[in-house]
Amino acid sequence: MDAGLHGAKKVSKKPKRDKHGWNSYENYKALQDDCLANHPFIERSETPLLEVFPFEYEGELFLYICGEIHCCNNVIVSITKYLETKETKGGRLMVRCFSYRYNAKISGEYTILRYDNGHTPDDYHRHVFNVNTGDLLTRESLCREDFPILPEILDELEGMFD
Repeated sequence: MDAGLHGAKKVSKKPKRDKHGWNSYENYKALQDDCLANHPFIERSETPLLEVFPFEYEGELFLYICGEIHCCNNVIVSITKYLETKETKGGRLMVRCFSYRYNAKISGEYTILRYDNGHTPDDYHRHVFNVNTGDLLTRESLCREDFPILPEILDELEGMFD
């Protein structure tokens, strides 16, 4: 007898996709553009702009992405990211971010949320501040796998004002 397991589904053992892993630049850009165009927390009266600056260092191509996103509740998210690149045999540009800084603040006032790994590449962390005063509430260390991507950060910010 199956001891009550009748109809139980097998659990897939597929490896979890690395949301910070290598991605084609075209796909990376399309996902970013879709988030900027459609996320409900982004203020539609301001056009979000993240600029991309390619640069070379020791013969390798890197991308520097920076900009600000104006959001609801007078929140501005400043973004600074560095991406390494590689080219596939077929000539497709692949990118992977290695340095992140997302800083959300109440415009003209104080920071309310920050995610970064700017101190050292493996020191991923989250700072949470009081939305009403800007006082630091917590600093939490994270592993790379738990470090959020932009839509997840915008979701968290939106939830701070529910």
